[in-house]
Amino acid sequence: MSDPSNEALAVMLSSLDEKMVSYQEVNEKAHDLTLEQTKRTNGRVSTLEKAFWMIAGGLVIVSAIAVPLFLDLVKSKYKI
Repeated sequence: MSDPSNEALAVMLSSLDEKMVSYQEVNEKAHDLTLEQTKRTNGRVSTLEKAFWMIAGGLVIVSAIAVPLFLDLVKSKYKI
């Protein structure tokens, strides 16, 4: 089997270069779409996290006020 000539190698390399450029373009488009979707998702997740922490904080405050009041009520009712 003979080795390919320089011209044949040049044609193969140029074809390979064209394929790599097209793959790079496709990859950039896919990356841009993924990045856009990630930004939208992170915004929704951040909003949900804020709501969760607001509810958790409210529960802590309510329990810090309601539990002692409930215990005082029980003490006064049963005179403990």
